[in-house]
Amino acid sequence: MLESLSIILSSLPDLLQGAVVTLRLTFFSVFLGMIGGSLIGIARLSPILPVRWMMRAYVDFFRGTPLLVQIFMIYFGLPALVQEFGFPLRLDRFVAHILHQVTLMFSP
Repeated sequence: MLESLSIILSSLPDLLQGAVVTLRLTFFSVFLGMIGGSLIGIARLSPILPVRWMMRAYVDFFRGTPLLVQIFMIYFGLPALVQEFGFPLRLDRFVAHILHQVTLMFSP
């Protein structure tokens, strides 16, 4: 029992650091997701038919793809696609996660 407690106490700084990262991810994801989701929701109500179709296709695409596939597309596929056009791009894990969370919130 005492050994387990010492392991937990020695791991506490890492656990608290993970909690801080989780709170940062949550804040950025909710903030950007609310803004983007509101804009996409308004665009889906647009009287302009092509805009409404594009937003519907966007929402249906992200609703219909598994989350793991979305993570791979954002973290590996997006930089590869941009690099094909000659621009160097490398996503940080934090940025890729926020992009993924925002795309989830964009699809109401």
